[in-house]
Amino acid sequence: MNSLKLPGRFALVFLLATWGYFLFFMPTFDFDESLYRRVAEEMKLSHDYWRMTWDHWPVNHKPPLFYWLICIFSFAVDGSAAGVSSLAARLPNFCASLGILGTLYWAGKKVADDSTRAGWAPVLAFTSALFPILTATTVIFDPIQTLALMPSLIIPTLVFHRGVKLKPLHWTVWSLSLFLSCALKGLNGMVIPSLALGFHLLINIKNEGVGKTFRFGLRFLGFVFLPAVALTALFYFGLDHRIGPQFTHEFLWIQHFERSQVPMEEHSGSYLYHFWVIFFGAGFLAPLLLDRARRTKVSYGKQGFPLTYAFTFVLVFSFSATKLPHYTWPVWPALALYFGVLLSLVKETGFEPSKRSPLPLQQVLKVVSFLPVLILGMTLLALATQSDLLLQTFAKSLAAQSVAKQFGGFEGWEKSLFFVGAITCFFSQLRRRSITASVETNALLAAFVTLCLVLGLGRTARNLMVMPFEEMAQTLKLRGVQTGDCIRYSGAQSPTFSLALGNQIFHNRCEPQDLKYLVAPEWKAQECETRNLSRLEQKSYLVLCGKK
Repeated sequence: MNSLKLPGRFALVFLLATWGYFLFFMPTFDFDESLYRRVAEEMKLSHDYWRMTWDHWPVNHKPPLFYWLICIFSFAVDGSAAGVSSLAARLPNFCASLGILGTLYWAGKKVADDSTRAGWAPVLAFTSALFPILTATTVIFDPIQTLALMPSLIIPTLVFHRGVKLKPLHWTVWSLSLFLSCALKGLNGMVIPSLALGFHLLINIKNEGVGKTFRFGLRFLGFVFLPAVALTALFYFGLDHRIGPQFTHEFLWIQHFERSQVPMEEHSGSYLYHFWVIFFGAGFLAPLLLDRARRTKVSYGKQGFPLTYAFTFVLVFSFSATKLPHYTWPVWPALALYFGVLLSLVKETGFEPSKRSPLPLQQVLKVVSFLPVLILGMTLLALATQSDLLLQTFAKSLAAQSVAKQFGGFEGWEKSLFFVGAITCFFSQLRRRSITASVETNALLAAFVTLCLVLGLGRTARNLMVMPFEEMAQTLKLRGVQTGDCIRYSGAQSPTFSLALGNQIFHNRCEPQDLKYLVAPEWKAQECETRNLSRLEQKSYLVLCGKK
């Protein structure tokens, strides 16, 4: 770290502090987080590592590899006899996020001809984005799949940008990257990176010629894609043999084809859904990246593969009916690596920005690039002041109004954190030239604001998990819920999984966060029925079934 400037070092300290807070103090608060932790816990305690269940009901919508990793960390952290703690469940993605930073550092050096200081540029650019930092330690499949996909991003970037001649090791690592990403989450881990490469080969034909492009495509097909397909087929054939055809039907058919046609669990949105997630989730990365792109001349065929890679992921998921913000995870390392590529061009060519006034479109892009930071600042100011107007305008996604009504709002020190974060955002706009010129300063501001946001919301997030527990449990008992009564979580056409709620509540094995998704407005014996719930229940499809 001797080559890293002091602001960059502080940025990494704040980043690790944010992730450490999630690891040690934040319970699993999203339903998916709770689900994955509980599935791994049952797998560990039953010693049956081929059956994925929640309270003995099958959960076959993802492969078991991620659950195996959680179990391994749980054995190391919790011991062999205990269940799976939130810490153990978060550790795989924490390590994966560190791995992403490490591979970005290595790639940054390679695109800049082994410059040690240049290696930190994509790392700090990645830490400037709000969305990946806030979700890096969550118990979801995307960060660890993104790590598996890193060779599929880095190797083509080096080929197009540096003209690297690939050796057998490169082809092997690339193929294993596609296989592991498929084994972790699904076929998108192979299909989308391959599409991105195909698109960019077509774009780069004018630079390399038809013959050379065709030969490279054939080598990719023979040395990377087909071996990855063979390994993936063997892996899922083995899962079909050990788990059963119900896994193959649920995972390969429902979770791939039906999920792309019909929104599951009401996770829907417009075609621009993921573009908006990237734009508003970019935080301080937006002005940094767009300003550098505006000032640097590039040959897109040679330097633009990271953007093609990012755009392909967004394009494919935009046409899928089911939309979730964490689908954008592979995009963030690609944008960070592209920033490293842009810096390497400045170093090599000595290109200086034009003294002339920029074009009107460039001026518009410059103004627009700062909107994510300004909106983040207004959101923090809304939380600090508890202004009804600001809350309704800027803080709906944080459910700040519900929090204020249910739990008496935020304490003074929490409001102070929000206010400091807001002032930092606004101050950075007064120093636009320095924020876009220095990636270290940019990363420091982003990491500091993110830490303020996380610390300020931490108590409230924990209260949301704990406070409804006793009230909900008492309500269920008064309604006559008995051990064995169940909840069904319905997918688009068929149930994704079921779980026995009675055992969870009455034997104290129910996580408080599980209960915030429940509602029982009416009872129907021997029947589970999907209902549209309010925002308070997160539009979940969980329905309580039991006897009157």
